[in-house]
Amino acid sequence: MIVRFFLWPLLMPQVLVWLGFSLLGFALLMVLKHGSEHMFEMALLFFLPMFYGLFGGLSLTGQQRLNDVARGVFVESGFGYTNVNPFQSAMAVKLALVFGALVLLLLSAPGEVWLLVLAGLLYPVLYLSVALEQSLSGGFRPELGWHIIRRLSFLYPLMALVLSGSAGLLAWVMLYDPQFLYLAGSAWLFLFAHPVCGLMLYSRRAALELNTVDSPEQRRASEAMQQAADVDSLLVELQRLCNSGGVHRAYVKLDIFLAGENYALDPQMHERLRIFHDSRLFLEHGVHYLQRLVERGDLRKAWTLLKDCVALEERFRPADPAILLELTKLAERPDALLVESLLGDFADAYPDSALIPEAMLRQARVQIELLGEGASGLRILDTINRQYPEFAAGEAFQRYRSRLRVKRDG
Repeated sequence: MIVRFFLWPLLMPQVLVWLGFSLLGFALLMVLKHGSEHMFEMALLFFLPMFYGLFGGLSLTGQQRLNDVARGVFVESGFGYTNVNPFQSAMAVKLALVFGALVLLLLSAPGEVWLLVLAGLLYPVLYLSVALEQSLSGGFRPELGWHIIRRLSFLYPLMALVLSGSAGLLAWVMLYDPQFLYLAGSAWLFLFAHPVCGLMLYSRRAALELNTVDSPEQRRASEAMQQAADVDSLLVELQRLCNSGGVHRAYVKLDIFLAGENYALDPQMHERLRIFHDSRLFLEHGVHYLQRLVERGDLRKAWTLLKDCVALEERFRPADPAILLELTKLAERPDALLVESLLGDFADAYPDSALIPEAMLRQARVQIELLGEGASGLRILDTINRQYPEFAAGEAFQRYRSRLRVKRDG
């Protein structure tokens, strides 16, 4: 695609336009150059429609390519390159007038550098008002010119260099040095400048509010719409399965769908299932979603998800007891009652877990330090001491009991 972009002026059918302009334009310029001086004005008047036809075809080809690229069509034309007949196009007349103004400026003030620089900065405004808005008078409206310059931002000087430079070079060669290779080369650069400028416009499509045919934003929107339709269809099928008692089958189908998207849709699906008629599917997804969040290291979001699920079903717990202990470390003071509740039935939720005494120790600390229930917390510590002597002999338990004694003695 990149190679095709750079070789575009040499591909069909635009190469025919380029060759026609180069060959016939060179022939006409030679006739004018070597003709008698007293016949120059008459010859120029006679050849003017021919020059218009040649340049009109060249400029229309470039302008259509600029529009294509600016709207996201990088390979195939969406505007019909066969329609480059300048005698049937008002656009060609406007483009020729803009270019003709540049030619007249070069004829009248070839040595005025400041005037040429000013023209080079203003030429893109005139050209783009014609190429994009199809309005020649719009280029003379300060508000439209400022709109184009402001929206292009830092790209405007580069746009001026490419667009004005290519057009100025072509005009200079035609006026002062009409050698065939120079004319053909400057015509190729003139054509190539248009897709380059189109690419700059495309990169600023949002600021310029361009109506694009294709863009990453449109593709993402299309994918999102298709994704939403797929989710809607899936939820209908899940509801049918749940209604027939197949909650497990419904979750398997849901998991296959999520796995196909690498579980990127977990957050959206969690919200959609929140209002699903069968809360069991919401909680089943919550268990696995919680596990995936922890595996990704997103513990803060996992803690929020845990609280969300517990709010719907107070018996909800992670599948892994270690996850519950890890997440309760993220709890803040307002969550003290919730943490105490989660740890209070830890042994019932995970009867075979080796983490029971650790959970009891944390529960005791919450009761003593956050809830002000010192007597209840001390009873839990005594229970740990009796039922789990090995854990009670450990450093964590002994250090905490020592802290309590120091506080009490103090």
